Amino acid sequence: MKKITLILISLFCILPIYAEKVKKKVILPAGTIVTIRTLEVVTSKEHSSPICEVNADVWDENGEFILIKEGTPADVQLITQRGSIWGDAGSIQFQPISTKAFNGRLIGFDRQKVTFSGNEDALSARKRRAKVLSGTSFRAYTANDLYFTVEVEE
Repeated sequence: MKKITLILISLFCILPIYAEKVKKKVILPAGTIVTIRTLEVVTSKEHSSPICEVNADVWDENGEFILIKEGTPADVQLITQRGSIWGDAGSIQFQPISTKAFNGRLIGFDRQKVTFSGNEDALSARKRRAKVLSGTSFRAYTANDLYFTVEVEE
């Protein structure tokens, strides 16, 4: 009786190690919102692309798997226009380009731009400049349906 009990206990300890892994297909639909956060101050005088990252985890369409992890770097193109003394306010446009999924796969964004403007009513050109503070968030949208294969233990 002790041998049978010992064998059963051994089996219950070993079986979870050999749990079967099943591959499951999941989708990240086109138009999925990805929130991006700036990691530095950007002004309308800038000409280089800002350092940005994904602000929150992005899940598959069923909410089961994280496909884009928070903190993943995001490529963003910067388009600026300086304010002038003749009445034009400065502007900053962020055009999200891409980020990467959990497995390193490139995820492209649609070409929708996000615009921040300076103070149009200001009297001086300095106050007409646009400024975006570090930590500012904006939305990007995935351009295409993307399919992933993930492993699940059953």
